[in-house]
Amino acid sequence: MHAFLSSLPLPPLSDEDGVGEMPVLPATPTAEELHAYNRRMNTLAARRSRQHKQRQRQMQAEMLEAEVAALRAAVPDLRAARAAFGLPSVHVTARPPRSMPPRPKATATPGDGIPWKRQQSALASWRYRRRKMKLLALEDEAAELKAEAAALTVHARL
Repeated sequence: MHAFLSSLPLPPLSDEDGVGEMPVLPATPTAEELHAYNRRMNTLAARRSRQHKQRQRQMQAEMLEAEVAALRAAVPDLRAARAAFGLPSVHVTARPPRSMPPRPKATATPGDGIPWKRQQSALASWRYRRRKMKLLALEDEAAELKAEAAALTVHARL
């Protein structure tokens, strides 16, 4: 079993990933050592996966923010050009604004019936929904600005 585990390719780990020291298996591991090794490797893999997803989400949000900023800068220029030619203004709304659910209770008090774990889970899912709503709002605004820019440029060409 150890030969099989040691033959598996592992991605390189470094201290900047927060890995610390890599677990090492002895030549003939006991069941407890093998179990501890597998737990540590699973923990490291889960941490790398979470960090990778977090970096991807952050990059997606930054790209959306940059796109929205560029569109916000371009649309007023297009509106001004339309006004200069005496064309009516065009405003496109993609969808109604999204609403965010209320935040769950911040602290569980004894006797309120909310176990600590469930409360933490509710807060974590609320934070996730809040991040998701912000991204969706940016996507909506980008779509709205793109549609308006497209309508303005099409009418300006006529």
